[in-house]
Amino acid sequence: MIKHCAWLISDVMNDALKPFGLCYKNYVIMVLIYSNSDNTANPSDLCLGMGETRSNMTRLCDELVDRGWAQRVTNPEDRRRVDLSLTSEGIALLEQVLPMLRTRNKAVYSVFDEQQTQVIEERLIRLMQSLEAHRDV
Repeated sequence: MIKHCAWLISDVMNDALKPFGLCYKNYVIMVLIYSNSDNTANPSDLCLGMGETRSNMTRLCDELVDRGWAQRVTNPEDRRRVDLSLTSEGIALLEQVLPMLRTRNKAVYSVFDEQQTQVIEERLIRLMQSLEAHRDV
């Protein structure tokens, strides 16, 4: 059931992002970069955060760079490492998309009151912790 909900969330998000030329995975990458104080993220770290393979992350990052929404930058602490940073166009796109997605998410989750939302969140956190604890077993 959880996996089915995850697919549906992805479909709903992809439908909402399509008019902007974005897919949900690229949106998540952009949000993860945007949430960092220095507006950069390493693709390897993004792989871990999103559960993507390195090859798929490379493809997703290439899409963002090709569209002008992100750029590859040399890491100042390790010149061998290349990070991803949002361009001004990428930031502008994200700032345009975020309010629309907040409104859509609010509508989707409006079937739950505040207490129900809190209970669901607590249970999902417990499930996530249990899954992570059993990952290497």
